[in-house]
Amino acid sequence: MLSQVRRRSHRLVGERVRGAGLAEQQVLGGGVRDTAELRGRRRRATDPGWKARRKLLRNLLLYGLGGLVPPFIGIKLIDLLISTAPRLG
Repeated sequence: MLSQVRRRSHRLVGERVRGAGLAEQQVLGGGVRDTAELRGRRRRATDPGWKARRKLLRNLLLYGLGGLVPPFIGIKLIDLLISTAPRLG
């Protein structure tokens, strides 16, 4: 009879521990789900911001800074030509 009581108590303790583990998993799973929902649809092809970031990254990797630097050099050259040209009039 004492052994039956011990088995029952061990089983109840085991179920409580298992139940606590499941409850913890539920809480953690809900937290992950909530943060994913709050974050929105990042890193997906349907998100226009994701498409724009992806396109910018691709263009920078493909063209480098070549699309950004030459206009500044051209403007500086035009400025030098205008400033060193003889004054008319």
